[in-house]
Amino acid sequence: MTEIPLVQREEIMSTLDVKPSAFLARQIDRACLAGSRMAEDFCHRSFVPTLDTKTFDYPGTRATSSRIWFDQHGLISATAVTSGGVTFTEDVDFYLRPENEQSKPFDYIELNRSGSASFSGGPQRAVSIEGLWGYNLIETLATTLAAAVASTSVTAVSVTGVAGGVGALIRVDSERMLVTGKSWVNSGITASILAASASGNVITVADASLFTPHEKLLLEGERMEVLDTAGTTVTVRRAVDGTTLAAHAGATPIYWEHALTVERGVAGTTAATHADESDVQLWLPPSQAASLARAYAIDLFLQENAGYARTSGQGENERPTSGRGVKDLEKRCQPLVRGARTRAV
Repeated sequence: MTEIPLVQREEIMSTLDVKPSAFLARQIDRACLAGSRMAEDFCHRSFVPTLDTKTFDYPGTRATSSRIWFDQHGLISATAVTSGGVTFTEDVDFYLRPENEQSKPFDYIELNRSGSASFSGGPQRAVSIEGLWGYNLIETLATTLAAAVASTSVTAVSVTGVAGGVGALIRVDSERMLVTGKSWVNSGITASILAASASGNVITVADASLFTPHEKLLLEGERMEVLDTAGTTVTVRRAVDGTTLAAHAGATPIYWEHALTVERGVAGTTAATHADESDVQLWLPPSQAASLARAYAIDLFLQENAGYARTSGQGENERPTSGRGVKDLEKRCQPLVRGARTRAV
């Protein structure tokens, strides 16, 4: 199964302001995946929404036979629950618990004790639950497709705006895709004259609404980040991603990263065709978990480049880097940590 990170490549590159290169991109991608798995290990749960069918053993004694805990597998929604060849109906045969927990997954299934349904005596794989597993399903409308996706094998997707960075989990219709790469395409828009000065940060265009805050632009060899848009002006931060501040003549073509390379049909979904202008939804992981994964990823990246010998201070005051900020984030993630339970034997 494809590994899906909780943090995107561009977030780490922007924080460290490193110059893009194929080598650094691979290194940062490794750190993003490792940091994400470390955050999930710390919280004892999986966060990525994944369509799957999971089976569970018969729950045990008569006293506990009406309840099955999902352990590290949070359940967002159930499509089908079966046991002993019988399909159960939610709110008639079973309930998903705990109830009324917004933006949190269900931890266990419990039979309706007033009903007649019962789990099969199994004992192994007695209950099958098909559904969306993970922690939450919070998505935001990121952009739309700039062209139809006419084949299930196509991995190049064009969008009209920002659809997240490398490592983003996006959804078009019922299919989820993992963004594995981004490339520059000519926007068809040209920039006004820009001096080689950080204060020369306003680009005049015909329609600034075509640009999205925080997206990256490329003018010749210089990268810029969009900070704000209004009317016909785009305010940018110059020379980002380690590029060099330079002067640009009028009518310089503006390139933007609206061409995506994606892995199709991830997280348990199936690749499908999609019409032009279809909505592109971006999954938002829990903010605390994403922050912890980001901290782990940055720490891993810096430690690797320092030969795992990072220190602070000099001379007699030199000490190993303590990572206090990471420890603080771990404390802030305590509400997401799945509590330990002891099973009766």
